[in-house]
Amino acid sequence: MSIVSTPIPDCDLCPFRTHLSYFGGSDGAANEIAALRKDVRTVAKRTDLYREGDLWDHLYILNKGWAFSYRVTNEGRRQIFNVFLPGDPVNVAALRQDRAPT
Repeated sequence: MSIVSTPIPDCDLCPFRTHLSYFGGSDGAANEIAALRKDVRTVAKRTDLYREGDLWDHLYILNKGWAFSYRVTNEGRRQIFNVFLPGDPVNVAALRQDRAPT
């Protein structure tokens, strides 16, 4: 996996803040989430962030670009479940589960 740590940007500019109103969140909630952040990473194209059954030790929030979740079917085709855009939490289930679903 090709991941490079980069400096943490200003949390006030994070695209995730715009999504908080949909969840009834406030700036206080955004600050709590920002406090959980350990680092910011740049991930190369076509890199898997996690695979089925992997331990989740990070909550990924997409800052730039786009990503998707998928599963490979029995026929070897890729079935896309979600498309993520800037500000979207990629694996929000990591807040309540310790592993990626199988």
